[in-house]
Amino acid sequence: IKLNAALVIPRDCKGKVKLTGRRDIDIKINGNSLNFGGDYAGDNCILNVYSNNHTIEDISFVKNSKGAGICVFGRENKIKNNRFGTDKDGNIRSNLYGVVVSDMFIDDYTGMDGSDNEILGNDVMHNLGHGVWIRTEGGVIAGNTIQANGGCPDDDLLSSHDIGCSNQSDETSAYGIYLGYGAAN
Repeated sequence: IKLNAALVIPRDCKGKVKLTGRRDIDIKINGNSLNFGGDYAGDNCILNVYSNNHTIEDISFVKNSKGAGICVFGRENKIKNNRFGTDKDGNIRSNLYGVVVSDMFIDDYTGMDGSDNEILGNDVMHNLGHGVWIRTEGGVIAGNTIQANGGCPDDDLLSSHDIGCSNQSDETSAYGIYLGYGAAN
């Protein structure tokens, strides 16, 4: 699915949204046409989640070089078994960031602080910047494969297997998981 505009779960959403891919077919949401923004984490995301208690699972979020695969600003959402910067076959399909969880709208909207979200069992690989960028309180990051984000490790740090990394580590100065100012618990 190639997008011309970002997907949004709005802040006034009254129900629970569940976006689920298929196990037999790789559902790829391609952000290659999202050409605006990218000036800061949380700007220009393929999917923006502004409300609470949603589940996004088994989808590949790919090719958004100006932003993230998913940006979560609401509370208690589950982001699980997705792929960011790669697809089911392991092909490199870089985003700028994989997942962003942030409190950036808390001053404007009560309760939109990004707290208590769960990032579970995702493949977060080959993104140009940080794989997971967090600036909020609470939440869980568990069971994810997070590697080759923000460039490659030096050759002497690689184990015997090839992770398909093509960017040198000194090009971007990014991390697998980045805890921004104010991240806690």
